[in-house]
Amino acid sequence: MFLIIFCQSYGYLSEAERKHLNRITLYKSYLKARNSDVATIVSEDEKRNITWEMMNRLALHSVTRCHAGVVPREDARVIADIVCKRELWVHNLLNALLKENLLMETLSKDDKDMVMFEFENIGDVLKANALLENVKTDEEIVDLLKSLSEEITQQGLSTAKFDNMVTALIAMWDKEKDVLDVEAFTQGEFRPMFIRATREYETEKNYDRIAKWLDEKKSEFE
Repeated sequence: MFLIIFCQSYGYLSEAERKHLNRITLYKSYLKARNSDVATIVSEDEKRNITWEMMNRLALHSVTRCHAGVVPREDARVIADIVCKRELWVHNLLNALLKENLLMETLSKDDKDMVMFEFENIGDVLKANALLENVKTDEEIVDLLKSLSEEITQQGLSTAKFDNMVTALIAMWDKEKDVLDVEAFTQGEFRPMFIRATREYETEKNYDRIAKWLDEKKSEFE
């Protein structure tokens, strides 16, 4: 699937982006490539990248309101109407993204209608990116992660999507404090995701540095 996304996105990448390609750049390009068909369904100007705007807003909502998990369908519908309101469902943005297989419908454990990203890694990266772009300081991000982790444990929720998002966030980390200086990543509760980042995100900026740091510190954790 990653190869398909890469092939569909490549023509939308600049020369500089191709030389220094990372996941968020690739996925932004992919959503731009898919925007033409989405815009046709909702009868909107293709130059308005409503696909990216909707997916980005949904990612932030998932992190801040849903513990980085699936989003209630009614919430997704509200977000779609904010981005591009249409009276008829046939032209609705949420309907278009479902038809184009960028989002998919699912059910919660108590049979409530929910929406999730069709391609999980796109969701992971968009959630991490939304957090990095919208939460101002390093401390605020770490505090939010700790709070979400605690709530997930207290409520007995699955940690899978949250863990995936944290792994992507660590690989993409570009805040003021160096990723190697964030104790919650290197020695605290998010250390398993810190290690996972070296296995799953070789294209990201922090990969080589994290891998080298872990190799140097290996004896301390054995």
